[in-house]
Amino acid sequence: MKPKLTVMWLIWFVAACAYSYAIAGFYFQHLFKATFDKRLQEDMVKLVQTYKPGLAKGLQKKPEVMTMDELDIIDSLAKDKMVTQVAYFNKFGKVRWHRQASLIGLEIKDYEKSMGRSEALWEALNTKTSKIRGTPDQQYYDIAVPFYTGAANKDLLGALWLQVTKKY
Repeated sequence: MKPKLTVMWLIWFVAACAYSYAIAGFYFQHLFKATFDKRLQEDMVKLVQTYKPGLAKGLQKKPEVMTMDELDIIDSLAKDKMVTQVAYFNKFGKVRWHRQASLIGLEIKDYEKSMGRSEALWEALNTKTSKIRGTPDQQYYDIAVPFYTGAANKDLLGALWLQVTKKY
């Protein structure tokens, strides 16, 4: 009778260990994913914030056309492996830069008809702060950064909208 009892306790012990390992693995996997997502959001906003003075300067200097400095900045953002879409708007609500050249010069309304609406962009323009929103399919983040000038951030210079992938 003793060997059966020992085997039974061993089976229960192994089952309890397997269960606790499964629960811990599930918990840490979700914890890691949430930490990575938050870090990705913060890193992308910091990256845009470092380029913000150069972009704002170009928007003030020539609101209609891009300067070479702006083009270099936007091009480096567009080449980032995590960034899937970039749209750069001027204060008149027109697309200043996009990967698809046919979209350059479109009004925001026409741009949204062809590419879809971004709630993050509209919230950023209304609140005058950077906004990050997940897309409905939860595979991407929409990051919108408005550029304002003046003492109370009254004058809109333009906005930058990025779509960043969550895939790592």
